Amino acid sequence: MNQFLIGSLSFFSVFSVLILPNSSISAQLQQKKVTESFIVQQPTTPSTANEFINRGLKKFISGDSQGAIQDYNQALRLNPNDADAYVFRGVSYAELGDYRGAIKDYNQSLRLDPQNAQAFNNRGLARVKLENYRGAIEDFNQVLRLNPDYADAYNYRGLARAKLEDYRGAIDPNDADAYNNRGVASAKLEDYRGAIEDFTEALRLNPNNNDASFAYRLRGDARYKLKDYQGAIEDYNQVLRLNPDDAAAYNNRGKVRLFSGDEREAIEAIEDFNQALRLNPNDAAAYNYRGAARVKLGDYQRAIEDYNQALRLNPNDALAYAVRGVIHAELGDKQKALTDYQKAAELFERPGNTRAYQQIQVLIKQLQTQRQEAEFSPPFLPPPPPSIRP
Repeated sequence: MNQFLIGSLSFFSVFSVLILPNSSISAQLQQKKVTESFIVQQPTTPSTANEFINRGLKKFISGDSQGAIQDYNQALRLNPNDADAYVFRGVSYAELGDYRGAIKDYNQSLRLDPQNAQAFNNRGLARVKLENYRGAIEDFNQVLRLNPDYADAYNYRGLARAKLEDYRGAIDPNDADAYNNRGVASAKLEDYRGAIEDFTEALRLNPNNNDASFAYRLRGDARYKLKDYQGAIEDYNQVLRLNPDDAAAYNNRGKVRLFSGDEREAIEAIEDFNQALRLNPNDAAAYNYRGAARVKLGDYQRAIEDYNQALRLNPNDALAYAVRGVIHAELGDKQKALTDYQKAAELFERPGNTRAYQQIQVLIKQLQTQRQEAEFSPPFLPPPPPSIRP
């Protein structure tokens, strides 16, 4: 019966943040069809352990996991040494969210059949759900020892390693999704060169679809971190070639142009932020960046308008208050500048951003000193008569 345990019966979400490859989901659906075609041929009134297992499979596929467990209980009463029945029942427990119960069944299956790769695999998935990532990695190691060609186990192990921040593990050399996942993990470790290598390999394997757009964008981000600005812009160009309505790519390309170029690049950056805001008018970050580009061009009034919009969308953006305060000070409106600085200081202090809080306090003190000097300056006096000039 092991031929029907290809992962399809463990049809539950394993990782809440990192997404498993679509090919894995497709395989699960295909296996589900195979299992359905098998079980519909079984007797409706079971009398043997195998018949109870088959009816349990049918109930599981129809969504009745609790009913499936009852049938597996009957099967194990008739044949307590059926390793597969424990795996099936474990899958049903997992589907109901009882991962500890599932692990107990997988343990029992492995006691009866220590070479059962599917039991190791399913136990690894259940351990991930319980955040026992080291135990999960050990299980996926066993799966690959027993079946070195099981590509999904490489990916599962890589994702479990990512949870432990053990990011540079082995992956299937023909799986673009696995390279993308490892690239994301490497970037998190600030290993941007390693990330670029992985995204490049993913693009070699899969150059022209939505996954490619994802890889181009993240490779562009990594290149930006390494100050390869032209390379980053080329990657964002590729994202927009594949998806002309990708607001994030416009934003990212605009940021590179803003922070790496001259006034001409700042003008092009504004065009990118315009496109990002056309696609997503509620993007506070795009208003912030466009405001910064306008400051670079000396267009202070329109920069203030952008920061006003950013703060309308995100009233707790301390940095936006600080920058708008600097612009007000540059324009000579010290009262508005002081109001913005004080609000920025309040917001920086809440999460304990000590450095930023101290910097904004320096600006406040400087502004208050300037105001005091202006208030206590003596009135204008005419120059002394020529006879007493030095």
